[in-house]
Amino acid sequence: MRAEDLGKAARHAIEAAFPVAPLPTAEQVLNDHCPECRELAARLSVRPWTELTVADLSGNPSPSLLTAAAFRYYLPAMMLRSIESRRELDCLPMSLVSELSPAGGKPSEHGRERLTGFTDGQVLAILAFLRHFEASESEELRDDKSGRRLISRAIKYWSGVAGDPA
Repeated sequence: MRAEDLGKAARHAIEAAFPVAPLPTAEQVLNDHCPECRELAARLSVRPWTELTVADLSGNPSPSLLTAAAFRYYLPAMMLRSIESRRELDCLPMSLVSELSPAGGKPSEHGRERLTGFTDGQVLAILAFLRHFEASESEELRDDKSGRRLISRAIKYWSGVAGDPA
């Protein structure tokens, strides 16, 4: 399947699988660890994920700076904007893939809360995003072994979560 078709399928799956409500509370979004964490939490400002734009995600904010609640809630926006504006978002899409790719196939303590508890539809939407990303980046990542491994590891992990050992 072509990357463009995979992108359309991923967008549809993401929009269908992730609810807009309930929004996380300000306390659930706030990460007071450092200035970058506070700035990213303020940028999201407890808005529905459907309202986040490419501009809101520009400047290479790291998904790892988000609280678990914020990461889980804003994940669909980060995936959709990465599909729509990969180049404009610079490092964000690969940072997102990294967050979705637990080392050794097992989430760390930090990752466990972020990467578990998704519905079957949400798991399939994440997997559709990763497969689109793999297809759309195949030429660019041809010489990037670590990038290819990261995407492959993420697809293997989420395939396992979906019950398909792909």
